[in-house]
Amino acid sequence: MATATQGRKGELWVASGSGTVITKEPCEAVGLSTTIYHVTAPAKRYLSPAVPILVYANNILQTSGYRIAGGCHIVFDAAPTPPVTVSGAYLTPTETALVENWELNLETEVYDITSLGDSSRVYMSSGLLGWNGSFGRFYESGVGTNPPPWYAKAANNAAVIIVRLFEDHTEGWCWTGWAIPTAWTLSTPVEELETESFEFVGQGECVYTTDET
Repeated sequence: MATATQGRKGELWVASGSGTVITKEPCEAVGLSTTIYHVTAPAKRYLSPAVPILVYANNILQTSGYRIAGGCHIVFDAAPTPPVTVSGAYLTPTETALVENWELNLETEVYDITSLGDSSRVYMSSGLLGWNGSFGRFYESGVGTNPPPWYAKAANNAAVIIVRLFEDHTEGWCWTGWAIPTAWTLSTPVEELETESFEFVGQGECVYTTDET
């Protein structure tokens, strides 16, 4: 029988910036998959979308037939010819402190294809899955920092960040992906600690994976 999990042991990890450049970094298959790869070195697996990502199979640059999922998986349409390597840049996510909660929403795109004169409404799924989320944390003013760090990220909404949303699992499972900051809110109640909230919209796919991938 399944057991409930405690939210209080969840974690949030974030990374932003242009990252550290890599050139034809070796990749390996994820688990028993023949079409999903990631960078072999765990510290270099989270790819920056700010730098062009070049994927090679058998030392040949791939111009189609694959996609980047979750910012860390290279998903091929068919099994590639090894070795698989990737050039670009990697980010190093770090745990975000003082987080009270995080929220993740997955949404399927659905369109209305009802014609005029139809007696009932008809909808069609596009097969596209969008995602967005938010988190709340105790506010750090960032002494000597103007503007405050999370405000700055939200204000620079052209910069894509990596988010990793951990649940309370001993195996270290998390939701991860590229995201665009969309909103920042500061709350200053008289009788409580100041808090801030941060919202983001996913870019590309969000994947559910372990912290080792």
